Amino acid sequence: NEGTENIALIIPFFTNFYNLEPSGLRWAKSNPSVTLINVNNVSLPQRLTFEAGSLNDRKVEIILNGEKIDSFELGKSSYLFDQVVNLNPGSNIMQINSQELPINPEGPDERLLLLSVKEFSLLSTE
Repeated sequence: NEGTENIALIIPFFTNFYNLEPSGLRWAKSNPSVTLINVNNVSLPQRLTFEAGSLNDRKVEIILNGEKIDSFELGKSSYLFDQVVNLNPGSNIMQINSQELPINPEGPDERLLLLSVKEFSLLSTE
């Protein structure tokens, strides 16, 4: 429409994650997901990037709106997720699935940690 602009505003909500740490990473609990809210009334392609890490070996699947879009293994090295995803108007749910259970790290930290996510970024490709 003439005179209207689509502002590519996508709001992420993290579910089953601990708070963001000063180092910029977020540790996930069991069954983590990120809900990506597209406030526009049209689908928007977005370049989604983040770095995933784990304290132990695990297989991970990334499911967006019920469709598997990536799978990878974590362990000694981290994994950089970098894909263009199409986000529908409203809520888009990205599940981060791992069959392996969260683990309690050595030391005073009592949390059960599944995996970490850092540098989570969405950029419009338009």
